[in-house]
Amino acid sequence: PQVSEVLEVCSAPLRPLIEEIASAFEPLLEERGERIEIDVDPKLGQARFDRAAVEQVLTNLLGNAIRYTRKGGTIEIATRELRVNGREFVELSVSDEGPGVAPDDRERIFEPYVQAGDESHAGGLGLGLAICKRLVEAHGGTIGVRESAGGGSCFAFTVPGAGS
Repeated sequence: PQVSEVLEVCSAPLRPLIEEIASAFEPLLEERGERIEIDVDPKLGQARFDRAAVEQVLTNLLGNAIRYTRKGGTIEIATRELRVNGREFVELSVSDEGPGVAPDDRERIFEPYVQAGDESHAGGLGLGLAICKRLVEAHGGTIGVRESAGGGSCFAFTVPGAGS
């Protein structure tokens, strides 16, 4: 997938962007009886990111979470600070109450044209996560998926902290 590698990076807090994206999904969430919980670390400062790119990644991850979460379920968007090799990063995660991603598929699903899991949920071309990966890597971050605490999936990605 083609992704412009030119980022317009700014230092800004992530909470306003997260709340804006979550509110855009409110009508769909209401229709499905689902809800979003936002858990932004109160000590979290600013991050360095391209607003349009992070918006695209969060929108994709949130759309997937809504598609796979059972009706009436809860989706959580959370942030936390991380230190990797002495550098400061902010991790953003989207956790759902869906069927989860099989361990064997956790790397593959970030490749173009790959979809995993129950095909009845599948839609599109399987490019969304591949594009997300390119956008996150252009920031110098990483993206991955792990099992969520209550079952389901937790997709998490990093962007540099403002101090990096």
